[in-house]
Amino acid sequence: MIKNLFICNTEQRIINRLHFIFLLLILYFIFLFSAFKPKLVTVQIIKPSLSKYKDLLQEHSYSLQCSCSQISIPYETFLNIEPHFHDLCSSQFISDEWIHYVYGEGHLSRRFSFDDYRYSAPGQFLLLSSLCKLSQEKVNHTLSRLLTSYFINSRLLSENLLIEQIEIILNQLQSTTSNSFLNIINLIREIIGSNMIMSTWSTNWEYVTESAFSDYLPVHTAPVSYGECNCGLSFKCTQSSGDMMSGCYPLESILQTKLYCFYDQNCIDSNGNFTSLNMSTLEKSQFNLDSTIESILNNLMIEEYKTNLSYENYFNQCQPLSCLYTYIKTHDVTQTIISLISLYGGLVIITRCLSIIFVKIYEYKKNRIKPETLQQNT
Repeated sequence: MIKNLFICNTEQRIINRLHFIFLLLILYFIFLFSAFKPKLVTVQIIKPSLSKYKDLLQEHSYSLQCSCSQISIPYETFLNIEPHFHDLCSSQFISDEWIHYVYGEGHLSRRFSFDDYRYSAPGQFLLLSSLCKLSQEKVNHTLSRLLTSYFINSRLLSENLLIEQIEIILNQLQSTTSNSFLNIINLIREIIGSNMIMSTWSTNWEYVTESAFSDYLPVHTAPVSYGECNCGLSFKCTQSSGDMMSGCYPLESILQTKLYCFYDQNCIDSNGNFTSLNMSTLEKSQFNLDSTIESILNNLMIEEYKTNLSYENYFNQCQPLSCLYTYIKTHDVTQTIISLISLYGGLVIITRCLSIIFVKIYEYKKNRIKPETLQQNT
């Protein structure tokens, strides 16, 4: 019975057998190609919730993309930033009580020499207070402008990416704000120093009488020297006065003062008369105790930014319309079978035509009369 299946006595049987073989081979190769070839599948989720989005992000973090219905989102709707300034800016050293204490009874020029920091101490601490206020105003104004501006992005960012973006924006903002602030401060310092404007404390220039026997006591000004540095040549001359600094200008003196002195009462108040001075209110900071006040000012007197970011508010403001993700699907036997069923009718016709064509060509070549055969017959 099996042998009879492969015996082809007629042309029609040959066509049927060849048709069956062609159809079987084509279906087999299509099945192998379709069922085991990896396929890239794209799935769309319409208006996902936050919980659904987080689930999708865990499963398809590399391919998930969501488009926002609102491209521009106000920062203040999802972000809050509080700058934490150095404790010096809230300490007793910038208080009126402390400044009145270091000023004492006045007549500082009679009580101290020009190279004693206590001679210009009231001016130094007044300047420290002003620098703190100016930096706070600058930072708060800049942050206020940022929070009222808009975060623009057409895609929904994951929480980690959003935090990274905010950190980059804050770093850029701090850099530009610091440069802008310091450019103004340095411009003022250069204008005052280059024009050799005399300090009200007479720490850079002093009056010298020309003759002790003149009725009019004519005087001229002479530059003050601090060590080997002459205020007539450089307005940034300073020298150590204990652990504090004295110099041509109180501003230059306070900027070159080391931070550690503000943590030691013996350094800043050697007599210990200011009993209400509480050094314990100053906490350790990110700045090294050997840092100068100028290095802290370069950072706008900021210790850190405390950011409070609400990702839920950001997601609600973004209102994603849809999310797309892709994944690779393999061994889809069911889908392949369905595809083969849909192709079966067309394959039957094609393989039938191919079988007929091959059989006709075979029969034609088989039955064609050759010239050699004709010569033998004659």
